[in-house]
Amino acid sequence: MPPRSYKVLKTPPNTKRKVVQSFSKANKSISRTNSQIEEETKTNSTRRTMFSEKLLAKYDVDDYLQDGKVITKTDDFHCQCNYCKTPPFLAQYLYIHLSTQKHIEKTPSQELETLKKINQKVQNSKEERNDKNKSDKLLETEDLQNQYYLEFIAFALSERLSFSQISRLGKFLKDMQLRSKGNGLNFFKTYNFDQELISMIARESFGPCLLDNLKEKLKKNKYSLSLDSSTISGDNLYALRVRFLDESKDPFSNRPYAIIQNQIIGIHKLEERSDAKTVLDIIRKKVFFDDPEIKSN
Repeated sequence: MPPRSYKVLKTPPNTKRKVVQSFSKANKSISRTNSQIEEETKTNSTRRTMFSEKLLAKYDVDDYLQDGKVITKTDDFHCQCNYCKTPPFLAQYLYIHLSTQKHIEKTPSQELETLKKINQKVQNSKEERNDKNKSDKLLETEDLQNQYYLEFIAFALSERLSFSQISRLGKFLKDMQLRSKGNGLNFFKTYNFDQELISMIARESFGPCLLDNLKEKLKKNKYSLSLDSSTISGDNLYALRVRFLDESKDPFSNRPYAIIQNQIIGIHKLEERSDAKTVLDIIRKKVFFDDPEIKSN
């Protein structure tokens, strides 16, 4: 018969080991290794906390740390764990050491519940500090957002936009921001707003579409024409404007309302000897008199 040994005999499960394993899982988020503590000790050697009764009482439960059985002072800034037999470490890492896997395993089973309460108090205090930091950052963010909001309004006013235009522009940008799961304004990072590029887009992309749309509206609505002239740098310029009553919808409430549309159809440069017939030809061309429906309206 082979000698009795723990390797071949099925021994009953060790009660303390089960308690330790269960406790270790509960403290997984705050468990640290001694090597991590030693590394942090090296990098933070200039910031030291004195070993004192106040430090021991900070998170102590049931005088677990008060009798010197668990932790012993080695000098003003260092202490030593009697359970783990570790080399002296900085007192400021006392509670980090208590959460390490090694200390949990070395702690007698009857003291594990007390140790768990201590580690939980440390964790709760850490979470409270994090919540406070988050709250402070939130207030800082709110102040920054207020600054950006006022900066936007100030810029819009400096560009001589009306209150109504600023309101509509702001609501439109806010609506765009909510698209694509909050990424609706990411195009600001991709595209520039070069003046020549905007002019080309307006002329070659939006222009034909807007022109077709205007033709359809002039077929359905009565309109009036006005001709404005101006001399700029010696050039005689004529701007032909059309006015008509149209129906529009509020983009946010979707309610219809009547609006007087006032649009410039075109700007034309006249020669010095231009007469009334020249102006009439411009009007006929710009107002699309070749379209019978527009002509008869």
